[in-house]
Amino acid sequence: MAPDWSHFGLAAIPPLLAMVVQACNPVSHRVLKKSAEHDMAIFKDGHDYETLVETTAKSAEGAVDISGLAPSVVSAVSSGFSVVHDLPSPFWPAVCYVLPFIAVALLTLRLLGGCSYLEIKSESLILTVQGKQILIRKTRSEVVVIVIYGVNISLFLAAALVYIFYPPEVCTT
Repeated sequence: MAPDWSHFGLAAIPPLLAMVVQACNPVSHRVLKKSAEHDMAIFKDGHDYETLVETTAKSAEGAVDISGLAPSVVSAVSSGFSVVHDLPSPFWPAVCYVLPFIAVALLTLRLLGGCSYLEIKSESLILTVQGKQILIRKTRSEVVVIVIYGVNISLFLAAALVYIFYPPEVCTT
């Protein structure tokens, strides 16, 4: 009898869709900048018009990047529960599955805490470890995008591993 992969398909849909939405984000820097240019046209005669437009666009773009973080983490965790539920003894696998997501969420909140959207989009990330500063050559916004892809890929891999090692006809529901 062939394994029933329908649960895997259902578990894989949310993270795959979240990654597609992130990759095809319709609110790009170009679109936001065009909107900012239109909205800020009354300031065109000022000497800092270009700076004002670029700042506005980057601020909005940072907000858009951040807005994808929560739905991605929630979809990965909730879909993960449906995957782990199919295991014969789901308690400890569920605990082990959720703890890394909690750690990632807390670390991400620490990295973003106290920053404006412009800072999130523009400034390189500096980590302080044991009093020593480490420069990460990515902006906070780029780190958020990596986290979004990372949590969704993690869910996809977890689902694949569960259904490879515990085919659905072996699992109890």
